Amino acid sequence: AALVTSAFHMPRALRLASRAGLNVEPFPADWRIAESALAPWEVLVPSIDALWNGSIALREYIALSLDRRDGGPAR
Repeated sequence: AALVTSAFHMPRALRLASRAGLNVEPFPADWRIAESALAPWEVLVPSIDALWNGSIALREYIALSLDRRDGGPAR
């Protein structure tokens, strides 16, 4: 089966699919632009996107650490 989700969510989604015994192929969506592809001045200027991306990552790390749907301790 194709597993399509946000690239940020893919590690957790793959773990849940594995727990459920599903054989999936990951197809991550909404990739972020690599810093190396940006103009040099864009790296120095703070942006709202940087704050948003940081909050997305933080929520995903918290979700990964607190996910106990398999009944055992979080990974």
